[in-house]
Amino acid sequence: MLLNLRLSINTIKSIWSLVVTGLLLELHGVSATTDPYALPKDKSSIDYCRKAVLAEQPGQVLEFKSQNTDDGFHYQYLILAQDRKHWRVICDGASQKIIDIRQQ
Repeated sequence: MLLNLRLSINTIKSIWSLVVTGLLLELHGVSATTDPYALPKDKSSIDYCRKAVLAEQPGQVLEFKSQNTDDGFHYQYLILAQDRKHWRVICDGASQKIIDIRQQ
């Protein structure tokens, strides 16, 4: 009986330690879970990229996709330009710079 109680206390301590560690990581902006489809906590890079994309290729945003890569987030925009041509523009979320632009 004493052995089972000791294991239970050790198990509770381990679980508590994991919970506290997860909370500390979240407070410092590090996600304990790695969801490849989750957007970054600070979404300002999306707005900066949108402005950079529209400055490079003026028009209407028809489609937006975010992609979590090893280097961070890349944002892909499908733009309908004023001359009715479609452009696919990719922006790096970390640097907020255009990394690829192609006519579709």
